[in-house]
Amino acid sequence: MADMITTTPAITPDDPALRCVKLLSVRQTADLLGVHVTTIWRLTQRVENPLPVVRFGERITRFRLTDLERFILNSADRSG
Repeated sequence: MADMITTTPAITPDDPALRCVKLLSVRQTADLLGVHVTTIWRLTQRVENPLPVVRFGERITRFRLTDLERFILNSADRSG
């Protein structure tokens, strides 16, 4: 009996599942939050409530808009 291999279809850029995922660059994220890009990198390194990142290899980092919204809400809750 041959081993059955199941494959997942490739996701293409025009896939409807990707329409709801908005990824921002470090610069776009900094502009959105009104801070310097260095601050964005610092926020990703925090132990408590770090800013979540999506990495594509070693050189490409993106931020999900939904993660940023959640991060802002969590930060506001902690500050009072």
